[in-house]
Amino acid sequence: MLDVILCAYNSEDTIKDCVNSILNQTLKDFSLYIFDDSSTDKTLKLLSEVHDSRVTIISSKVNVGTYAAKNFVFKNFCKSPYVALLLNFGRMGLCPTLSL
Repeated sequence: MLDVILCAYNSEDTIKDCVNSILNQTLKDFSLYIFDDSSTDKTLKLLSEVHDSRVTIISSKVNVGTYAAKNFVFKNFCKSPYVALLLNFGRMGLCPTLSL
């Protein structure tokens, strides 16, 4: 079992590809926690279209920043001894294709 934390902010251009990359891994035994850090674009709307039992979406009403976001998810949601941290910040970079 693996917990994956994905922090996203204003990622409407890349979030679908990023999430699909994670969900289409050969490893299927994981939970994906996506923290939307108060995006002002369509990121949260696009995330609401993800229907997979492994995915939990956490939405913040205020922008708390990457470190606070990942720590919040880690402390309140993660149960596995193994955690992967991914970041997705829109045009700053596409979530890499993973090999889990």
